[in-house]
Amino acid sequence: MSDAPQLSVRGLTRRFGGLVAVNEVNLDLHQGEVHAVIGTNGAGKSTLINMLSGEIAVSSGSIALEGHDVTRMPQPLRAKAGIGRSYQRTTIFPEFTVLENCRLTAQAQAQPRPWRIWESAQHCAASMERAQSALVRAGLAQHAERIAGSLSHGAKRQLEVAMCLATAPRVLLLDEPLAGMGAEETERMLVLLQELKQAHAVLLVEHDMDAVFRIADRITVMVNGSVVATGTPDQIRTDPVVRTAYLGEEEHA
Repeated sequence: MSDAPQLSVRGLTRRFGGLVAVNEVNLDLHQGEVHAVIGTNGAGKSTLINMLSGEIAVSSGSIALEGHDVTRMPQPLRAKAGIGRSYQRTTIFPEFTVLENCRLTAQAQAQPRPWRIWESAQHCAASMERAQSALVRAGLAQHAERIAGSLSHGAKRQLEVAMCLATAPRVLLLDEPLAGMGAEETERMLVLLQELKQAHAVLLVEHDMDAVFRIADRITVMVNGSVVATGTPDQIRTDPVVRTAYLGEEEHA
């Protein structure tokens, strides 16, 4: 783990009228760590990740990427600066090949002129190279020429991660990447996350508690928009506040 955080959040708050969806959240993401954020539905996890990626404006607080303030930076510029994310629902181009999906995201990220996204792939060697590299890292190189819509659910989630990697991010914000996966697909994704953290700071929002406690180096627990605890998996597992507010509810259920 690096000493200085790749992404640092201080006092992050989001209000929707009288509702405080995220309240004074502090968070540091380090290269070499998978930092999981857990909480029941409505805890503020999705709002938090949307603020970090720039898709929702903050009400107050700050977000710094490698020491540079990006709080008011719009999502496209934040992505170019090095913040990549995946979504709860698959966002691939199902009619294109696996390689074309990655190439398009790489080319869109690299091009200063957006209309050149339709330029022939043969004329964008750098984007093709980044796309191919992303597929190798995500374990999908053997499926490069397959139509993306024909992949299994787990492979589609891997493709989303590959598309994210094709944008050359330093921070990965992964929103429920294990959703809907079987045991074998989950295992493949956990191996991938373990590899990705070596070169990235990884934020993982996930409901699969068994997977979270296996893969996470650090866990933040949110309840009603606020952080109630942050620590190692062992610290979180034995924290009485967490057990009462969250883990205890799941065990009772």
